Amino acid sequence: MSEITEVIEKIRAKYFELLDVNSVQEKRIALLQQQLQEKEEAEELLQRQKDSLEGQIEVLREDNFKNQEVLKEQIISLQEQLRTLGSVGTTNVEEIVREIDDCINLIKNNL
Repeated sequence: MSEITEVIEKIRAKYFELLDVNSVQEKRIALLQQQLQEKEEAEELLQRQKDSLEGQIEVLREDNFKNQEVLKEQIISLQEQLRTLGSVGTTNVEEIVREIDDCINLIKNNL
């Protein structure tokens, strides 16, 4: 009987040893799952931020294009005014300066 008792004790000891190992592994698995979830959430947040920034960039590009078109129109208008004023022989310097200032302000706002 003592041999059987000894074998049973060895089996019991091994069983509890394996339970301890299993418990440690379960804790590690839970920790790794938590870290994975946190990383996935961080990736999702970064993706949303990236998408938002890409949208903002597109809006800025469109605004930039529109501002460039407005500037082109104003420059053409100024050139026509200069031609007209040059042919008439009179110049309205204040009006030209005001138009140029408007163009400069548009450029500053565009930057």
